This record gives sequence, C-alpha cells and structure tokens, in this order.
Amino acid sequence: MPPTARPGTYHATMSIFIGSLLSVDGVVSLLAVAGVWFWCCPRSPALRRYVLTLAIFYAFVSTPVVPMTAGRLWTAGFHQFAATDVPSGGETALVLLGGSDQVVVGWTDRWSIATPEVTNRVLEAMRVFQLANPRWVISSGGASSDATEGRVAGGIAMRDELVKRGVPAGRVLVEASSGSTRDQAVTIGAQLRSLQVRHVILVTSASHMRRAAGAFKDEGWTVVPAMAPFRVPVRQVDRVRPTEWGLSQELAHEFVGVPYYFWRGWWQP
Repeated sequence: MPPTARPGTYHATMSIFIGSLLSVDGVVSLLAVAGVWFWCCPRSPALRRYVLTLAIFYAFVSTPVVPMTAGRLWTAGFHQFAATDVPSGGETALVLLGGSDQVVVGWTDRWSIATPEVTNRVLEAMRVFQLANPRWVISSGGASSDATEGRVAGGIAMRDELVKRGVPAGRVLVEASSGSTRDQAVTIGAQLRSLQVRHVILVTSASHMRRAAGAFKDEGWTVVPAMAPFRVPVRQVDRVRPTEWGLSQELAHEFVGVPYYFWRGWWQP
C-alpha cells in the first residue's frame, strides 16, 4: 500500500483477504487449486506438502480453543470496566466504536441488522453509561452506510439503539463518516477537543481494544478502556474439535492491523 493511500482502503482490502482466507470459501478455493495442481502434476512432492500444510493450518485455526487462548493473551492487561474506573474531574465522553452490519433480504425489502459483535459493544456501552453517566456519548461508524443496499451507518444504528434503551438523545453525538479505526481516532479526537472533554471512556470489542486505544493515544488521548467481552459461542465439548466458530477473522484482523498501524505511525503502545 503506498504511503498516500487512505487507511480505509487498506482496512477494506485486509478485511476481504482475511475474511476469504478464514472462511469456507477460502478452504474450497485452496482445495480447488490443489485439484488443478494434482490434475497437472499428480506426482509433485510440492503438492503433497501443500495439501498437508492446508490440512494442518485449517485444523489448527478452526479449533475453538485456539482463538479462545489467543484472545485471552491478546487482551491481557485489559479488564471489565468497573465503578472504580470511572474518571473524576472534568467532562467525560463515552466513545462507542461501531463495526460491520448484516443485510437481510426479503422479497421486496432489505433490512440492516447489527452483528453480534456490534450488539455486544452496544450492551457494554449501556452498562458503562449507567456506571459513569458521561456528559457525551459519541456513536461512531460510517463505512457501511449505503441506502441502496438497505444499509445504515453504524454510528446512526447504534445511536438509535442507545436512545431506545434510555440514553438521552440530546447527549448522543453521531460520527458517521469514518472508514477505519484510524479515521475514527482522527475525527473523534478533533470532536473531543471542540467539546472540551477531559476524559474518554472507549468502548469496543475486546480484540479491537488494543489497536483502538493505541490509535487514540497517537492522537493525544489516553483512554479508559471498556471492552466488550471476547467469547467464542461453543459448548465445552466442542472447544477441542474443528468448527466454524474457530475461524476467528476478528482476531486475525487485529494481529495484522496493530503492526501495520505501528509501521504507519498511527499507533502508540
């Protein structure tokens, strides 16, 4: 990616690549390559190594205990937001970072709904709002806004959910133009300064918190993290056998995203 490229472009490209790799589509595509390779060179030693590597890789990453363990290590140092974490002295803002949505298509209409990941963040924002009673809530997210596809910007959709659940509408501000975590840090950082905010409580997914907090720190804000819980929805017995829940695109995205942000000078530890 050239230095002048927008972070949102990289964000979208990386998401597509990782989403494809850690999906059934990725498995089928790579096996199709193996099939063509076998048809052309059935005795190739490299083909045997390729197939063995695929088998080991997907068996490993699709076993839920792997992302569960990686998630705990990745989120080390963060904890559940508690009353003792509430800042004191000066205006406080709660910043809620949004994610992608899903579109359900009917015969004549389309309906945009929040993913479990985004719903998890909204639930945490509501819990933190009740504990901290911040002056402002900034609901941020806009990359998926597209009325022609039935999509609603994440910042708007989350604002509606917060207001529906009792947050005063006059205290919720919407940021609906960002296309990446970097965009959010820059745009919201300027907004926070204009509001004369002193303390920032940052709500996002547990796996996303490290990159998000570092991006805001690069803009001059040391945030109080309030992470939504990281959970893999499987039964205890299913944690040691491959399953679709083991393919954690979310974690893989962060493993690549943090080093990239650091390299670009957009992130501070």
